[in-house]
Amino acid sequence: MLTGADTKRRPEDYAKGTRVIRVDDYASEAATATLLSVADQLSPARIVSNSELDVWRAAVSRDLLEIPGMKSSVAIEFRDKVSMKRLFERAKIAAPRFREVQTPSDVRDAIAQFGRVVLKPRSGMGSQGVHVLSSPQDIKRLAALQPSLIDSLFGNQLLLEEFIDGEVYHIDAMFDHGRLVFFAPAKYLFPPHTFRRLPSGSALLDPGSPDYFTIMELTMALATTLGPDSCVDVVHLELFKTVEGEFLAGEVAARLGGGMIKNTAMISFGLDLAKEVYLLAAGQRESSAVVGSPMPAPRVLSGHKLWTTHTPFMSAKDAPEWATSFWTSGVPGALYSPSHADDARGGVVVEGHTTREVEERLNMLN
Repeated sequence: MLTGADTKRRPEDYAKGTRVIRVDDYASEAATATLLSVADQLSPARIVSNSELDVWRAAVSRDLLEIPGMKSSVAIEFRDKVSMKRLFERAKIAAPRFREVQTPSDVRDAIAQFGRVVLKPRSGMGSQGVHVLSSPQDIKRLAALQPSLIDSLFGNQLLLEEFIDGEVYHIDAMFDHGRLVFFAPAKYLFPPHTFRRLPSGSALLDPGSPDYFTIMELTMALATTLGPDSCVDVVHLELFKTVEGEFLAGEVAARLGGGMIKNTAMISFGLDLAKEVYLLAAGQRESSAVVGSPMPAPRVLSGHKLWTTHTPFMSAKDAPEWATSFWTSGVPGALYSPSHADDARGGVVVEGHTTREVEERLNMLN
């Protein structure tokens, strides 16, 4: 087990016989060098992780060491947003129009072509570094505030796509050799990029609703395109629903969703999704609950909320009976400036009979 020095895992959390290697900075080049060195020494059967940081690192390591699992030729479609657009095109899933940009003129031309646009890192995650631009003056102001943007433009590290007005959904799905075995679609409370002024969170969709089946078809189209030999066991897919009712592909990651999505899955499905993903990635399919009993239906609908802008005013004793997994950090009401959509000062999971009821209950909690 390679982990960061700041891990919250206790010694008793590890299985007997686990060798734990701690590195000072998990995201550093030194950590990658440690991974390659240890893997070369131990010749592991698999390299598995559920971190966005590791999608590419683990895939390249498998390539270099000839270890089974998702390779870099597949992983790049989940980490580079231009390659991701091509994946959606192959799956025949419509997506917002986009442009690669390297100069301010490229940005101005895109605004002239699309109108309101979203500027984002090609390899970003968690809505970090995402900016909505409405006029050519916006890029001038943004460059003045963030001079590093100039280097990012020149380095072809940014992407522009048209802004989509409407609802945003996320789907956590698992595949067994290309077969859909777990499917949990949810609707965001607010678009993810608004986390600096509005809370993050989502509510599971009612099974049987029209949107539920439409989203399932799109997810299955993605699974079919990836194919049984891609070694993609899990995806976190985001979709836009326009005001006209059309679904467009936003982004997709080869990992589970963050925040409290795993908590809602435990409440609604009684499943430890992290465990399921690791079993699939490790080739232990015979031990997987979703392979043995695919496409489980939720026992109850649930949703979660993360307070990203301030510490919750409520406390655990204020939580109603339909709220669980509540946590808070800091002085009630204290303002906070989050760095990404899962960077929060409190969170909660609620249950409900319908998506609407879950949304209403989440919005009641402050």
